[in-house]
Amino acid sequence: MLSELIQVASLIIWDEAPMTHRRYFEALETAMRDILSKHDPAKSIIPFGGKPIVLGGDFHQILPVVRKGSRSAIVGASITNSRLWQHVVLLRLHTNMRLLNPSLEESKRDELERFSKWVLAIGDGTAPAERKGDECEASWVTIPNDLLIHTTGDKIAAIVSEVYPYFLMNYNSLEYLSSRAIVCPNNITVDEINDFIVSLIPGDSVHYLSCDTISKIIRTHTRF
Repeated sequence: MLSELIQVASLIIWDEAPMTHRRYFEALETAMRDILSKHDPAKSIIPFGGKPIVLGGDFHQILPVVRKGSRSAIVGASITNSRLWQHVVLLRLHTNMRLLNPSLEESKRDELERFSKWVLAIGDGTAPAERKGDECEASWVTIPNDLLIHTTGDKIAAIVSEVYPYFLMNYNSLEYLSSRAIVCPNNITVDEINDFIVSLIPGDSVHYLSCDTISKIIRTHTRF
């Protein structure tokens, strides 16, 4: 049973915690106190019943999604506004492991370091921003020109060419494909880019069907 698994677990890891509504953590915490206090009543007043929980994530990224919620509603849904946050020990990562790669060229290292600092400035809200129209606060950030892909033609073809140069020569290379990715804002754009890339590959395309549910197969035995 799940309750037995929780009792014997030494550690529970919850990744991408900043994206999760604080109510989920509070519900889990209440349930764990109930479960773990069954054999030790003292654990009923200890956060998470005394079981260590590791929450991973980056507050520079996406906060909890509140359907049609205001900015204050989204911030209010964050785990930092939960009663549990006072029990959290915050550990920060300060070392950029990519910059420690010994095979990285000096020019590439400097370029990567500048980009990393700019991304952190965006997340910290310290990057220069400006207001547009009748906005009450500055929220528009200018993206450096060297990070932009300029084109007057097909935008999808332009980004694919930039991220996957010499694609026809390398589309069978696992190392080439695994070291590149295009992050999209929605699934429609994902489908458009995928369709374009597939159209570049020689040969006929094949569609494979998948299912995300388990079929209940009824087995029958027949005797002759």
